[in-house]
Amino acid sequence: MKGKIGLLVLIIISLSIHFCAASNSTTWTIIDENLEVTIVIEGINIKEANNRIDAILIDPDGELQANITIKSLSDTPIELDEFKVSALWADINVFSSTEYLETTLHPNNTLIATQTFDLNDYIGLEDMRIISGIYKFRYDLEYTKNSNSEKIVGSQFYMKIDGNPLLTFTGAASTVAAVTSAASLIWLGNTIRTSASLDLRESIDSSFAAPTNKLLGFYRGKAYKSVQNEIASAIYGRVVTWRRQKCPKCKAIWPEGEEVCPECGITLEEAEQLFSESLESKCTEACKELVDSVSGKSVYSISESLGDDIIPASSIVSVLTNSGLSLIKPRVSTRMSKKTQRLVFTSLSTAIVTILWVQSIGLEAISLTMLVIAILTGTIPALIIRRILQLGIKQKILDTFHQGESS
Repeated sequence: MKGKIGLLVLIIISLSIHFCAASNSTTWTIIDENLEVTIVIEGINIKEANNRIDAILIDPDGELQANITIKSLSDTPIELDEFKVSALWADINVFSSTEYLETTLHPNNTLIATQTFDLNDYIGLEDMRIISGIYKFRYDLEYTKNSNSEKIVGSQFYMKIDGNPLLTFTGAASTVAAVTSAASLIWLGNTIRTSASLDLRESIDSSFAAPTNKLLGFYRGKAYKSVQNEIASAIYGRVVTWRRQKCPKCKAIWPEGEEVCPECGITLEEAEQLFSESLESKCTEACKELVDSVSGKSVYSISESLGDDIIPASSIVSVLTNSGLSLIKPRVSTRMSKKTQRLVFTSLSTAIVTILWVQSIGLEAISLTMLVIAILTGTIPALIIRRILQLGIKQKILDTFHQGESS
């Protein structure tokens, strides 16, 4: 494939004679003070094909003809050393072919050559064409005059391969990739939206509770009664959010709307009292867990160590946080973090394959500026969305613990 794509560069290289081309950056005539080279492809001087609108349109199923005229402007002989033609992608040389020359061009001499190419031999792969769309090319020249080596970097020109891009390898591949990436981006966005509750729950479990200086001071002074008083004060006088999913006494399912446990017969008021007493006991145990830890413990670890399926660990940490005995360090769950990372990657890939598709259908040849804009367009909004999502989850975690909500 590399060799076939290379023909799009080789179409302007003489295979039967040696010649060179020269150009400067201010004019599209390939010329310097010593040489003037004119190349006409499909009846169009390449100096006129200096933008995508005026790109030279070629029929991949037909023959391509290049007419080359080389004229010496020097009063002394010129040794043509090396002629290189490069194919550019994002203004970077991605393929080049170099012709090493041993030709002398004498003063005022002109060399004329005509080349004919059957493009299907070079850009066809069995029954499918390899490429379509618009591409950039450039000439570079090295020659010697009076023992002095000169190098001229030529200007770019455009060529457009005509045809249905869906019938070419690169066109079909970029079209499929663009559609797939866009669909993946939409699916990922819906997944993040619909799994918000699960991600919040996992993020709560992943968050860390750390002891405050207040709690550490109580334990250093062995003022355990003060710890209990702080916990009791945080519980007393506020409504404990409790779904009454299970009875705190017999752990039977408590039907919604019932005022009495159907199994053990305790009332709702008694159940809330038992729940509050149990919560106070569990909070005291959690305080010791936090003090004994080095940098705190995750909410999930606290839940595992206390082993209580009646009182959610988030309720315990909430009491400790509101009493000033612990600090909550919100963390985004691994699942959510991977989703947001994938969001950035998918957005970036969507932007890149889209510009590949744009090139394949012949709307624009990719430049470095265009590539940079695509990368920024693909990453910056996704990074902002990722940051907003993470900050939103962290704020919800803080609200959960400071407002005393349990799940």
